[in-house]
Amino acid sequence: DVEDEINRCTLFVKNLSFNTDEESLKRLFSETCPGKVRAAIIPKKKMMDGASVEGLNLSMGFGFVEFSDFESANDSLEKLQGKILDGHALELKHSNKKISAVPKHSSKKSKAKLKILVRNVAFQANPREIRDLFSPFGTLKRVKMPKKFDNTHRGFAFVDFVSAKEAENAFTMLGSTHLYGRRLVLEWARDDEVEQLNEIRENVVKVFNDKHENQPTKRIKLLSN
Repeated sequence: DVEDEINRCTLFVKNLSFNTDEESLKRLFSETCPGKVRAAIIPKKKMMDGASVEGLNLSMGFGFVEFSDFESANDSLEKLQGKILDGHALELKHSNKKISAVPKHSSKKSKAKLKILVRNVAFQANPREIRDLFSPFGTLKRVKMPKKFDNTHRGFAFVDFVSAKEAENAFTMLGSTHLYGRRLVLEWARDDEVEQLNEIRENVVKVFNDKHENQPTKRIKLLSN
């Protein structure tokens, strides 16, 4: 539908050569749709156990190209599917990710965003796997997975970065990532983590009760810790 087309102006590009940089990726797609490419980005992972020496960051082998409209994105997908770039055949598909613009916040309170709330985490996932997923984008201060009374986690996690830029890159690039078959939902966490935890619990209870409103025996109450 129209809304779907508006949101799908980005292509996910797989099978990139480690030698391909963002400039050459953008150049290739600009040749197909001149003036229509807004941005191209290739996530990098740090080498040498987190060392961030300039020039030693390694491509993760995939990237994103954002266009000004759905038609240009779709046209590029059809024309460049399987195109050889630096010896690699590109694999393309549509993505809902936006990469060209970072929302501008009021100068009244422009606090750096360092903490990401990760929802819809599979229950078999553990903190190490969450850390392994986010650490290629930068140095992590903390990964926290709140637990229930039975010591299993609640299906979400908090990931704290040291750098706002690294947090922003992770937020942008991992927005459509799947872990154990479940799509991770990312939000910026608030400073009042306890209050946000309570809101999440209340929403879970509300959704459950709304679903079972005609089955009183299945309705549940919110229990305090």
